Amino acid sequence: MMKDASNQRHQTEVANREIVCYFIRHAEAEPATQTGDAARPLTKNGRHDAREIFAVMADIAPDIDCVYSSSLLRARQTAELLGSALGLDGEPEIVPVLANGGPVSEWIHCLRTTKSKTHCVAAVGHEPTLGRWLAELCFGSDTPVVMKKCAIAKVRIWLGIDRIDADLQGLYQPGFMRKVARRK
Repeated sequence: MMKDASNQRHQTEVANREIVCYFIRHAEAEPATQTGDAARPLTKNGRHDAREIFAVMADIAPDIDCVYSSSLLRARQTAELLGSALGLDGEPEIVPVLANGGPVSEWIHCLRTTKSKTHCVAAVGHEPTLGRWLAELCFGSDTPVVMKKCAIAKVRIWLGIDRIDADLQGLYQPGFMRKVARRK
């Protein structure tokens, strides 16, 4: 009986909480070849842009607890560069919905099942999925938000038991982030 009450309290704590999620589109990748889309690595320019942009991000978002990534190579490499810039240990956690373009409800389920102490995460994925999720979560729209390669969207998500609220708190395109990086 005591175990059930503890488990129910944990589920309520996880369900009723705020999470800040940084949605990040992967950096520039090599064109598709015969090896297929999933194996496309970042270009030299893509790695450079990601390092420069994530150095700024480390200053403005130092409280990211966890980095999630699509399984596709370009997203994994982008997520690894982000984790390195933030000084996080370990590899990014691979989440299939970030690669397969599934519904935002699958991403919300992932957030609901994260550790209850997690309050700020980054999710590295692809277009048009991220843009579609942003539109649905923040605006109740089916017109996707445009995210260029290595763009960052900061979203506050309230995970209530009966409802979800989300606010877009910033959309940072790479050109802007590079300008900020060069002023540091």
